[in-house]
Amino acid sequence: MSAVLSPEEAIDLLIERNEERMVKLRAACKSLRAAHDRSARAHQQLADILADRHRGADALAAEILVMADHMAELEAETAKLIRWHHEDGAALAKTQRAVDHLADRYRGAEAAIERARKLATQWAVLRAYGSAATELRTALGQPQQPTSISPTAALLATDCDACRHTLNWHRNDVGCTVPLCVCSQFQQPTA
Repeated sequence: MSAVLSPEEAIDLLIERNEERMVKLRAACKSLRAAHDRSARAHQQLADILADRHRGADALAAEILVMADHMAELEAETAKLIRWHHEDGAALAKTQRAVDHLADRYRGAEAAIERARKLATQWAVLRAYGSAATELRTALGQPQQPTSISPTAALLATDCDACRHTLNWHRNDVGCTVPLCVCSQFQQPTA
């Protein structure tokens, strides 16, 4: 049942429909404006984020260049330290060889001192035997025969009565000449 509308009714109906469409279009425009504003804000946020990231990338690139310079300096310093370590190792080995050589010489000197002490003791014993033989000859009334031991050598190898140093460390005018000796006969030598 279709009713035929009069031209005024048709115009009113058209106006009413147009107003409804206008309301819908205004709501759609308002919704589109809001969506556009949200899109613009999102676009601006993305642009800001991209700008920040771009600035961060530029800063990172600059920092990488600075770090590369520092790495080059560190590599040079490391190479210098390695060279010094090798030089120190060579110097240490050379010093160790010198210390070993001195230690060998010290042990040789100690052995020579020990041999000299033994010889001094043997000379003292021989001197004592020579003195005992001389006394025995005198007591027996036999002519005295010279001993084969040099009296100077026997005297120099004899221990001092006041200290443990042999007489070759003593002088008649001052006594023991060893500076650290506690020999009661020690006197500072005069020049």
